[in-house]
Amino acid sequence: FSSLAEHLALEHVRGRLPTPSTGAVMRVVQDDLSERTLPRRTEKLIADVRRLIAQSPAPVMLTTLWRSFEHPPSATNTEEDPGHCQQTLNTQLNPQTRSPEAESLIVAACGVESTAALWVQARALAAQGQHAEAARRWGLALSRSPLPLAAPLDADDALRALAAADGLCLADLNAALGPFPKDGHFTDAVHLNPRGARAVAEAITPALRACLAQSPGAGSR
Repeated sequence: FSSLAEHLALEHVRGRLPTPSTGAVMRVVQDDLSERTLPRRTEKLIADVRRLIAQSPAPVMLTTLWRSFEHPPSATNTEEDPGHCQQTLNTQLNPQTRSPEAESLIVAACGVESTAALWVQARALAAQGQHAEAARRWGLALSRSPLPLAAPLDADDALRALAAADGLCLADLNAALGPFPKDGHFTDAVHLNPRGARAVAEAITPALRACLAQSPGAGSR
């Protein structure tokens, strides 16, 4: 993600990105860079993982990623007025000022295909039990975030494929814990709190035991 971070820093120097006001919860960017760089991000992830595996002196177990669904993405793209989008997000993502029409207000202010709109739609659909469509929109939100601190969902597919192809042990956290964990496992968009860390440890333990039980000659690294 270093090239993406450098790009965003350069845009700030040029004065082309708005600076969020105090208390802003999400940065607004008028850019489709994330979508255009998505294939390269996944390729770089797998290349980096392969290099680390080759260099590791110890057995390796891969895990898929577990992402916070309860926190908004760190940034959103918009085709609408950035200032209006930012102001709407600051208001509607604040529990003290949020209105019952928050979802429709964010969609109108930031655009129906914006990261923020897709995230709030996914949250609403998950609450209604429409998990398949919620997962689809959550995946789109992750892939379109201009500052993707949480990797897109196709990174999990790439990690699963790598584990299968190379005979590596895999702990599939996303499958074990679900794409829509109950609230209270994360401190922000990417960092686990003690409850979340405990859930991850419990999910990894069976896969780790199975991995350790395999003999070195069974194809496990």
